[in-house]
Amino acid sequence: MSGENFEALYRIARTLHEQGLDIHKTLRTAISQTAQALQVQHGCLITFKGDGQIDHAFVYAADGDNTRADVWNVLLDHGLVGYVQYGRRTVIIRNIQTDPRWPQNLDPSFAAEGGSAIGVPLLKGQYVLGVLLLLHNEVDYFGDEGSAFLEEVAAILAAAIGNAVDYRDARRNDLPYQTLFDDAINPILLTDLQGYIIDANRKACDVLGYERSELLRMPISRIHRLDKSTVNVQGNAALEQGEEMAFRTIAITATGQEIPILVRTRRIKFDDRDVLEWVERDFTAQMELEQLRRDLSAMVYHDLRGPLQNIRGSLFKLDEVLASHTNRLVPTLLQLALRSTRQLQRMVDSLLDIQRLEDGHNILKPEETELRALLGEAIQLVSPIYHEAGQEIVPHFAYDLPGYIKVDSDILLRVILNLLENASKYTPTNSKVWLKAMMQDGELLISVRDSGPGIPADMLDRVFDKFSRVKHRGGPKGVGLGLAFCRLAVEAHGGQIWVESQEGQGAEFIFTLPPSCIVKSPPKSNTSDMASVS
Repeated sequence: MSGENFEALYRIARTLHEQGLDIHKTLRTAISQTAQALQVQHGCLITFKGDGQIDHAFVYAADGDNTRADVWNVLLDHGLVGYVQYGRRTVIIRNIQTDPRWPQNLDPSFAAEGGSAIGVPLLKGQYVLGVLLLLHNEVDYFGDEGSAFLEEVAAILAAAIGNAVDYRDARRNDLPYQTLFDDAINPILLTDLQGYIIDANRKACDVLGYERSELLRMPISRIHRLDKSTVNVQGNAALEQGEEMAFRTIAITATGQEIPILVRTRRIKFDDRDVLEWVERDFTAQMELEQLRRDLSAMVYHDLRGPLQNIRGSLFKLDEVLASHTNRLVPTLLQLALRSTRQLQRMVDSLLDIQRLEDGHNILKPEETELRALLGEAIQLVSPIYHEAGQEIVPHFAYDLPGYIKVDSDILLRVILNLLENASKYTPTNSKVWLKAMMQDGELLISVRDSGPGIPADMLDRVFDKFSRVKHRGGPKGVGLGLAFCRLAVEAHGGQIWVESQEGQGAEFIFTLPPSCIVKSPPKSNTSDMASVS
């Protein structure tokens, strides 16, 4: 499974856990999270009753239009859902216009350009709890990797939906809450609204190492590391309104052992009074696995630096030796190799920096840096890429820019290079990219605007996440780490970064640096614009 799909799977699992046992929230979250992870246009999640009849159906549409009930009714009654439900296996339709399993009597405006579809069963043993159906407007979109990812998602959904259905049915059948409480596989504590424990299930006693009688009337703060506002429901508007809270903390056992846990708390009725329910989940194994992955990654990235430096040094030496070579192709190829090596070295450095910044390390080495020289260097470094692509950088630097800024010049240069290289990838030939710098409300604002296809609205909040990237038909490939580095690097300087875009009209990436980065010195006499670079 790719790193991008692994991250998406983790987000889906965590978000579903935060929904608790609410069947409607679980279904709505499941279909939207899964559809967005695979960037599909339409989807539907159906659950079945014990007799095989439909219990719930939640529809997803990327454009927000969830009103196509007529279409989904046909698919439920005569289409792919039945093949998946009765076959109890994943079914892929590579082309909905030619596959006889796809109903031909649908509204022609629905998926008018064709596409592909996939149906995945949600299995609990041999019983089909439901079916996840997704539709994309590209033919043969769902390959082996996408199918394997969806089957992993289906296993998570089946567990979450199974628990929610069991809980709903238990409450519907008036089974005592105490039975579910005692037999739960996760530790559960009940407290009054002031945070004093009034009950604990068997699992909580086993994990924490206390007898139930020892836990009663103990403040929850003895068990969880919490601030006072979290414990007291009167000070938390979300809990007062009946919403759930989910957060990570440390559980302290009777022997003083510290266990990292994910806690979900909500306000419920118990014995005709309001109490707080605290459901704990130990994620020690996940943390150890994540730390192992991070340690291995850091080791690999660090070990790559030495060979890369050797390759770069050798190429520089060859460039000097062969500068006057009679075959003009030789210097050209050497320059190409040097540029590629520099790009690879920046990527490795960025991977290491992402890990250090996420771990909270201060890796910045601020120094007074001439702003216009930094911007000019960025343009110079990417100019060969733009020249080969037939593109043009149009700089526009305001007259009142500060002469110097106090930043980590290497890291900030890599931020600007990432944005410029990213803009080039999405900008057509014979088009322009604009690099702007100006002062705004006492902050330095730098932006890069491209002439590309733009970014869908549902991706604007996620483009800076690791392994997140905008997919366009025929567009550039990548793992989605450049913008993640930009966000962490800018925020480490105390700034902010965001993107503004309308699909089909390009995208503008903007970041700011706070007044603390501005060096107070007389402005240098420069023109407001630099010459275009192409």
